[in-house]
Amino acid sequence: MSGRRRALCLLGCFTCSVAYDEEVGLAMAYLEKAVYCGERRFTEWDVGESVAKAPKVDVKQLRWVASPNTQAAAGVGKMLEPKGCFVAVRGTFGTISSLLDAAFWLTDFEQGVCPGCQVVQGFHLAYLSIKDGLFRALQDFGCQQEPLYLVGHSQGAASLSYFMFDALVKNYTVQHMYALESPRPGNALFGQALRALLGSTDAWRVAHYQDIVVHLPPRGPELFQHALPEIYYEARKGREFKKCGIEDGSCSNRWWPWQLKAEDHDWYADLNPCSCGAKSAEEPQVFERFLREARRFAVPEAMLSTIILIFALCGRHGARCCRGFHQRQALLTQEFDAATQSLGADGQQLWTPLLEKAYAKAHGSYRAISGGEIAEALLDLTGCPTESIDFDEPGFDPQELWERLVDFKAKGFPMGCATAGNPELREVGLCGNHAYSVLDVRELYDQRFIGREFGYGGAQQQQEAGKFWLSGREAA
Repeated sequence: MSGRRRALCLLGCFTCSVAYDEEVGLAMAYLEKAVYCGERRFTEWDVGESVAKAPKVDVKQLRWVASPNTQAAAGVGKMLEPKGCFVAVRGTFGTISSLLDAAFWLTDFEQGVCPGCQVVQGFHLAYLSIKDGLFRALQDFGCQQEPLYLVGHSQGAASLSYFMFDALVKNYTVQHMYALESPRPGNALFGQALRALLGSTDAWRVAHYQDIVVHLPPRGPELFQHALPEIYYEARKGREFKKCGIEDGSCSNRWWPWQLKAEDHDWYADLNPCSCGAKSAEEPQVFERFLREARRFAVPEAMLSTIILIFALCGRHGARCCRGFHQRQALLTQEFDAATQSLGADGQQLWTPLLEKAYAKAHGSYRAISGGEIAEALLDLTGCPTESIDFDEPGFDPQELWERLVDFKAKGFPMGCATAGNPELREVGLCGNHAYSVLDVRELYDQRFIGREFGYGGAQQQQEAGKFWLSGREAA
């Protein structure tokens, strides 16, 4: 590129860019979705609808590049149609990655070729942790002479800006680069240098309506600025967009800070690029079948809500658990048919093995969930505050407890109870050092009964529909 051409690009800001192509953007957004499927499914190209809607890839030339230190990850591959190579960088994913999002200070960037350029520390650390792996994969796949298709979302889009700079310096050819809902990656000098390298490359950042992330870190003449021209989608739904400049007050910068919303972030042209999606076209039928069976056997509403999350968040079988004040997703691989065949004839506990496996996955193994506190399990599964009541505490009031149990039951709160290691418990049908679910609380003929899950038989126990009834006196 001549010096005159570079100067024109610096002055014109975005006039040197070629026309934005939403169809190309959608195809690349499906490549982005593929990296949210995780390493195994990405490298096996078991990536749901991205198989059909992303560019055709060479399944023998796919590589997952990731760093456990930053939780940054990207997928690299060779494309068959159109010819070329792609790099798709995943956005924020996990606690460490989220902490890097908050590292809003500037650090020097490639001072040898970009004097005065500074970039955001957290985003840059994420990029540096996978940089060598990305270029090694491109070299191994013979991509030096192939056009590159680059896509990233959020933190991944900022990292992609740094990667594109380095790729252009290494004389790679960037065919398309779409930074979906990117935060500001660095200072004004970095943006100017990047645009000078780009020339007429089809490179854009995409902003959606009132998305808050594209306004971070805060802009300023000596601080943070966007590096690429903007494609701005002007409504929460729909695909109407306008082309904008670098920091254009008529586009995403039109909003006041209190008008910005996180809910507008995971979006591109009415598509969520941050979700892998179902494994196959069979998923809707499996989900509908599950719901029919659940309603047939009266699966408890609280549990049904959890199982619905399995399909909504993780594809076929998964559950969302709250651990350490953040949400974790666990993928269940157990087939629906195998699950139903292994259950009893009445099918009333259809949800139990699914939920148990999700919980075990979240904690790493079944052994890890053997034992523990009921309160911790309820917190994990619901994300709600819990309360433990100890019968041996001074001032314990059985009457107050009963009134509260009745109230909790009426409100539909999940409840459980645990026993100590007392051998006399067997006389009333209970095991020591054991946890029970409290399914019902009733008062009949001046007698109070607590219905727990079906357990060991005892003299005072009455069995009914998979549970046994224990008198309130025996329970206390």
